[in-house]
Amino acid sequence: MAWGQMCFLSLRSVSSFFLLASPPPEAVKLRADACLLVYYRAQGRREQDTRYAPTHRWRWCRRGSCQLAFLRSSLSVAVLLRNWTLPSYGVSAFRVAAEEQLKYLLKVAPRAPNGAISHRESQVQLWADFIYMAPPFIAYYGALEGGNKGESLLQTAYEQVKKYREVLYDRDVKLWRHIALGQGTDPTHWGTGNAWAAAGALRVLATIQGSCAAESMKSQQEDLVRWVEEILDGAWKHQARFSCLVCYLCFLI
Repeated sequence: MAWGQMCFLSLRSVSSFFLLASPPPEAVKLRADACLLVYYRAQGRREQDTRYAPTHRWRWCRRGSCQLAFLRSSLSVAVLLRNWTLPSYGVSAFRVAAEEQLKYLLKVAPRAPNGAISHRESQVQLWADFIYMAPPFIAYYGALEGGNKGESLLQTAYEQVKKYREVLYDRDVKLWRHIALGQGTDPTHWGTGNAWAAAGALRVLATIQGSCAAESMKSQQEDLVRWVEEILDGAWKHQARFSCLVCYLCFLI
């Protein structure tokens, strides 16, 4: 994920936060191509490493015995951009990888009772981290797709943020809990988890703003802005005496 952010920082024209429209303008294709090649050669979560043509059967990232259903999604915006830089982007291996990832998220991954896509594959569980991983990919896929299907995907991305907030947002302290449902929950208000949620919601917001659905999804954009603001307001209330935000905000409550 760090490589992806370095890529978008060095090539701001393909970042959701700097796009005036989706897809990005043709003029950035060559620079995006070079940047994304560096990114793909640096990351090692694929089962195969052929010359710039990954299989969609990427390995799950394992943390102990935990299989994280979201992690491939964190790479998938870059997969979409890499596909977009190719002359044959309509039939490339990158397109297949993105399509398979989207299909898994929408059709296969476990879901919570309210419809939120599970962060984990082995059990239904919601982590604040997820908001930065999957919804931005779903939204960007929709922005590139366009039309009714694209707008439906943008709506799905928004709804996943909403559904996660329904479960994880703690109204008493105005912060998100880290992990809910299943075994091994973490009800603490992890600062980094709140940052994941805020940053992911902002990426979905920026993608909607740059898409053809910007006018028809005004209320969704207002919700996303409000949800990010409430996280920021909640976090700054627990600012430490030395001016920083500690990792576990709950320890200051």
